Amino acid sequence: MRDKRESEGDTPAAVLTLRRETVKNFRSLLLLWNGIPMFRAGDEFLNTQFGNNNPYNQDNEIGWLDWSQLQANQDVFRFFKGMIAFRKSHPSLRRSRFWREDVSWYGSGPTVDLSPESRSLAFCLHGA
Repeated sequence: MRDKRESEGDTPAAVLTLRRETVKNFRSLLLLWNGIPMFRAGDEFLNTQFGNNNPYNQDNEIGWLDWSQLQANQDVFRFFKGMIAFRKSHPSLRRSRFWREDVSWYGSGPTVDLSPESRSLAFCLHGA
């Protein structure tokens, strides 16, 4: 199997760190949202398909899970497990109806900044 680092080339460590943080941020949104979270097998340990987003007909390394990535990315896997446990322990996140009036949004200032430049956003979910 091709070494995952080969596909990265000489990517600076700061870029790789930012990618890990971004994965955690987006998976947090997915697992905190009202609805059924869906992700692909291997997302929980940063498995890659080398940029191929349509590998269904590939019977080669592009479509296979590289289980060695589980050991290499234990921090991301541990984060996924923690987020799944958090979701399971808070039934209000798994409601069958949309939150609408039950959610309050907060930012770092007096008003909520939903612009692309915003760096902080929080919500409080009220009710059972």
